[in-house]
Amino acid sequence: MPELPVVAPPKNVVLPPANAPAAPQVAPGASRMTLMAPVGLEEGDEMDWAVVIGVALIAEIGLLWGAACIGLYRRRLALRQAAAADAAAG
Repeated sequence: MPELPVVAPPKNVVLPPANAPAAPQVAPGASRMTLMAPVGLEEGDEMDWAVVIGVALIAEIGLLWGAACIGLYRRRLALRQAAAADAAAG
């Protein structure tokens, strides 16, 4: 195995102060939960998730309904073709 070069440790290392506060600094009028909230989350944003879930649910129902209609249409075509072939043979 080849010898790896030895890297000297950096000379100017910045360490946190020894008397740093245990809790994060909180702005006036805010709570600690404010710091954990996602960017852009405001008081009136709870309804946005309901709208997104509603739109997704309606889109899924629409897609399933469309797939069912296509399936029924294919069955009707197959039944007509079978009936036409039976009539031609009979």
